Amino acid sequence: MTDNAQDITGKVKGNVAFPKEWIVFAPFPFEGGENPELPEENLTDIPEKMTIAGQRAVPAKVKPTRSQYNFSPFFGDPPYDDAQMAYVFLPLESDAEQEVTLGMGADWYLQAWLNGTRILNTMPDGNNSSPAAINNYLIDVQLKKGRNVLALRFINGVNGAVVAAGGPEELRAGDFISIMPPLDKELDAEALMERYPADPQAPIKWRVPEGFDPRADGLGLPAMNEAEHFELLNCIPSKAPLDEGGTGKYESLRHGTWNHNIAPLVPFKDRLIGVWQNHALDENGPGGRVLARVGKIINDSGEVDWNREGSLIEPAPAPVPVRRRKEHSDHDAIRGAKANGTFQIIGDRLFFCGSFTALHGVTTDASSRKGQVFPVEHFRFGRGPDAPRAGFVRWDLGVRFYQEWAVKDDRLQPVSPLYKDNEQPEEIQLTPELTLPLEPLVPPYSDAPLLSEAPQDFQDLVLGGDRKEFSRVPRFPEGGRAVDAEGHQQIAAGHGSTYRRPDGAWVAVVENKASQAGPFYYSAEKAEDEPFFPPPRRSNLFGGVKPAAGELPDERDYIICNSPNRRNMYLLISEHGRQFNQTWLLRHERLSDYTPGSMKSEGGPGSGPQYFKAEVVGESLWIIYSISKEHVGATRVPISSLSKPN
Repeated sequence: MTDNAQDITGKVKGNVAFPKEWIVFAPFPFEGGENPELPEENLTDIPEKMTIAGQRAVPAKVKPTRSQYNFSPFFGDPPYDDAQMAYVFLPLESDAEQEVTLGMGADWYLQAWLNGTRILNTMPDGNNSSPAAINNYLIDVQLKKGRNVLALRFINGVNGAVVAAGGPEELRAGDFISIMPPLDKELDAEALMERYPADPQAPIKWRVPEGFDPRADGLGLPAMNEAEHFELLNCIPSKAPLDEGGTGKYESLRHGTWNHNIAPLVPFKDRLIGVWQNHALDENGPGGRVLARVGKIINDSGEVDWNREGSLIEPAPAPVPVRRRKEHSDHDAIRGAKANGTFQIIGDRLFFCGSFTALHGVTTDASSRKGQVFPVEHFRFGRGPDAPRAGFVRWDLGVRFYQEWAVKDDRLQPVSPLYKDNEQPEEIQLTPELTLPLEPLVPPYSDAPLLSEAPQDFQDLVLGGDRKEFSRVPRFPEGGRAVDAEGHQQIAAGHGSTYRRPDGAWVAVVENKASQAGPFYYSAEKAEDEPFFPPPRRSNLFGGVKPAAGELPDERDYIICNSPNRRNMYLLISEHGRQFNQTWLLRHERLSDYTPGSMKSEGGPGSGPQYFKAEVVGESLWIIYSISKEHVGATRVPISSLSKPN
């Protein structure tokens, strides 16, 4: 595989004219093993017609642009929920027997045969390079004298359907620029907002600062020099996973290079508690645990000492031995349990309230990714070409656990046993035809007493006591995956936040995962007495990842935003909650010492602060976040600094 023309010029062999028109048979449904490739003897010549899975296609002639063809006329416009298939036939006329170099690539899966002999297969992993170009894969082949037939079998990706193919002449010309429109990250502010115009009915408007550039480090925003940054966890690589020769146990509280799923900050008496989930390497991996850093609030200004002895704690240890997360789940048992939870103030007491979930398998049913008995046709053990966008299924293991904590001897520590509400089931039914055993929990959960044995006041509080609310998540009628005003069901309610305007209305600011949404936050408003937000609308507020929002003591509203590349954290302030006129860059970070892990690629290498949670403490606005899903940081913004002109 090569990256540019300079690398390959001397490697290109032979000469043969490549067709200026391609012969295409499409579209066909792709259903994994149910629609395998055609027999090789059917790929030695160009057929008059083709029928696959009951669908008939006749040859269509298409003209590529710069050796690339976009199959959207056959497949429709992306993103694609379903995989579709096309066959392409390219006759090559050679004056003599010779060795030539062919180049090809695709978005996303491609197979190639020359005269019925396979010469390329990217089905296992896809193209492994983006965008698709003829220099993605170089293949030296032997042509016979006269007519040769190059046959391609192509399956689209999620966000594109482009095939690139060329011969020696095209490779030597070195024109590998994609025919697809420029990526969002390549556009300046004006072009980006022209591509994704804001809905005039969106309830928030951003006064774009002069000098804003979405392509620049720091976005060209004015810096908040008064902000202070703190390191809550600088993690250490772990060798704990059992399936890689480890003991299945973490070496220390600092071990484990996946630290994410940040919980709301909890101020309790003179302590401020930051909570997150931790795993040896992988996002939501088996044996995941919950860690916390406990700082002491040292004055009315809201300054916090995070470096006291015993400030890093483990309120929820690993529920099963630590293992790696697999791309395809085991077929014989569910071994993916991890701990979830956070501290909650109930009455005037502090409890850690937790649960267990396990990721196992994927579903093609977009309406739900929560564990249930799925129809057989909707369940898979992992993603594949037939289900490239299948959602990972999160199974609730049916156990809740509770423990009371308090400040004792100047440290936050447990003051009760850990209680569980019932025993974990021995098995889980995944489909009408599939039930798998569940790996048993390890101590302290396996031998924890039942909640029914706890003191009555403990039971009353954890089951029905008034909980103090911190970070708020918007609610939509559809639940966690809501519909936007344009009809796309890609609003991630859990990746949103809310604030209350001075006039009493509530406003939601959310991430929209639909590719048509662009790198802008969506927003919606509702009255106090309405239970749900209406479909949100695209605002002109640049950002692509989970925001945080809330109110300052003087009733001004704030939004903490994240750039799509997760490198920039910036703060907006509004007097009335409608137009945000003040903007400051709080932190720009690009982590270089990154440790790879499963499902860490999004928000992982080359990224920085992300998944913010914010809380006002005294005269400070505190923000906690992960850094590249690896380390954990916090930022303090003095509220007095938010009154200066901007």
